[in-house]
Amino acid sequence: MQHEDGLDATGGSLAIVSTIIGGGIVGLPFAMLTLGLVLGIILNIAVCYVTFLSGILYLALRELIPGRPNSLYEIGYMV
Repeated sequence: MQHEDGLDATGGSLAIVSTIIGGGIVGLPFAMLTLGLVLGIILNIAVCYVTFLSGILYLALRELIPGRPNSLYEIGYMV
């Protein structure tokens, strides 16, 4: 699942999902209890949208930097 240059799309997606599920699954019931069902779902959708936009920005920045960095560490170092 890992190429010489880094993860492919499937591996990257699975890494992101495992990160989200790891911490989010513990706090989600408490957040829904505190906020209520409607506001909790609205904020969940908002967070999904912001995550989508940050992924687009990450990919756009990756295309702008010469040398095609493979990680956030490499992007930070080059910037």
